[in-house]
Amino acid sequence: MGMNLNDLLVKPGDPVQPFVDRLVRELPDLLRPYTTSGRVRFVSSPQGTCVIVDEEPAVFTPRFKVSAMQGEVTVKMGFVNDSHVPTIKGVPLDGVMPDKKVVPVPRLSISKDKPNADLKSWVHLAVRVGADGKAAETVEDWATITHAATLASPEELVGWQPLAVLTWSADGKSVRRVDQITMHNLKHAYAAAVPAKGQPGRHFFWSV
Repeated sequence: MGMNLNDLLVKPGDPVQPFVDRLVRELPDLLRPYTTSGRVRFVSSPQGTCVIVDEEPAVFTPRFKVSAMQGEVTVKMGFVNDSHVPTIKGVPLDGVMPDKKVVPVPRLSISKDKPNADLKSWVHLAVRVGADGKAAETVEDWATITHAATLASPEELVGWQPLAVLTWSADGKSVRRVDQITMHNLKHAYAAAVPAKGQPGRHFFWSV
């Protein structure tokens, strides 16, 4: 006959060791864990059944997630300065045009590009400001995606924020790994140059 958990109630004056020995011997039969096909587990005992539910793990999807395949790069959605969606060749990353027409998401060709001497290159968010140093939003098509084998922008009025670093094969012909750098939406600000003080213009990017 099976043992009931109530049998483990030790009365004053009773020796404890026999109860411990019996518990160790019969515990595997008292508690019977089993699982369902989902994230719910049950533990059944003479005292009842416990239902254990595993919390669904949080899934984090980076903004501006970069993927590279067959000489092309795609970049997932992300915002600059709260609500602006950057473009690739004039097409927003989400494929939604200004007239609300939905087109295929854009791809950036890198088939003719080469990595640097360390077999690295970067996918950047490029933000252009006006010649007078005014806010980027005053310039048409001011936030775009570009690819280069360097971290430094060649133009003072264009700031680069690296989104991901690409590691190329030994022959420099294909991308073998993508390491994400930027994980969140971005803010951009520009501090105009002050020639009298010898201060160049500076671009600032930060995550939000």
